[in-house]
Amino acid sequence: MHYFQEVKRFCNTHQNAIMLRNAIRTI
Repeated sequence: MHYFQEVKRFCNTHQNAIMLRNAIRTI
């Protein structure tokens, strides 16, 4: 159950997440 940790990491890498989402949308 490391969901919380994943969420924390996601918040920390919010900028990276946005870039990743943009790339996924481009595909």
